[in-house]
Formats: sequence, C-alpha cells, structure tokens
Amino acid sequence: MVAVLDGQTLIKKVVAAQHMLRKPPSWAFDAATIEDALSGNATSIEVWATDEGKVYTSTMPNFLTYSFTLDRGHNPQLAMPLRYWKQDHDIGAVADPQSERQLGLPEEASNERLP
Repeated sequence: MVAVLDGQTLIKKVVAAQHMLRKPPSWAFDAATIEDALSGNATSIEVWATDEGKVYTSTMPNFLTYSFTLDRGHNPQLAMPLRYWKQDHDIGAVADPQSERQLGLPEEASNERLP
C-alpha cells in the first residue's frame, strides 16, 4: 500500500483484513516511507482501514518509540502494535487529503490521489 504525506500527516489507506499484521496485530510501514515522511517533517500518522470504517492515529514520536523492525521477505518495515494506536474517529469524519505528496515515487506521480 502506498502512503501519502498530507501536510505533516502520513496517511495510508488499507483493507485491514488483508494488510493488518496478525502476529502481533500491528500496522506496518516500509522503513523508507517513514524516513521520507520524517524528512518531510511528518508529525503524525493515520491508517485508514476502509473495510472497518476506522482511522488509527499516532504521533510520529509515539510510532518511533513503540514500533519494531521486521522484514518478511520484502522491504524492511516498522510496525506498531494496535494497542498503541488511537481510534478517535471513523473514516466518514475524515475528508480526503487535499495537498498530499505521494512518497517514494517520481515527482510526476505525486499528484495521484489516495486509492
């Protein structure tokens, strides 16, 4: 899944049933995506679980403190267990990002919207 930087928030849309880590239950991001987000001055992270209708939120410092590193045959990832995420609102209460910059893609691809 591709993440976008909207202002200072890193946002990733997912289908929880397919993308949530099972053991331990966690949300993961490519380590390079987190590095790029930090370079872009990201201060928070949101995971939009479209099948659940939930938005999981965290500050970047919280994510960096409680995440662990894993590599299951793809790129190195950082994952934070669900117990450290807040679920403060549902997807219906969140508008699509207006000024996002897609991470890890050439500049011409940066105008794409969240899938």
